[in-house]
Amino acid sequence: MSEGRRIEYFDALEQARLPFEAEGYRLLCYGASLSVFPSIMGRSCGLGMESYQFREKGPKGSKIIFETGQDVIPATVKEQRLFHLKWSNKNRSEEVEYDDSVFE
Repeated sequence: MSEGRRIEYFDALEQARLPFEAEGYRLLCYGASLSVFPSIMGRSCGLGMESYQFREKGPKGSKIIFETGQDVIPATVKEQRLFHLKWSNKNRSEEVEYDDSVFE
């Protein structure tokens, strides 16, 4: 975490997921779902409690990250971040390269 940046719920959930993922477990909640990721405004105003569920045509709607549903797709932190990067860059011709340091 960089100095001056406040921790929020989505960041905290990501950190909590890592030890479980190392053991092969995945959480079954929207905050750990492949196609769910918070917006910048959601992180600053809502402290990351709600995140958008993305689909091909755009955001499907917001989800409370600690809730679950039939549309949850369990994923690792890295898989979730990569999905969001690819989704964010889908209208660009550039190839997406994953870099962990972007999220530190």
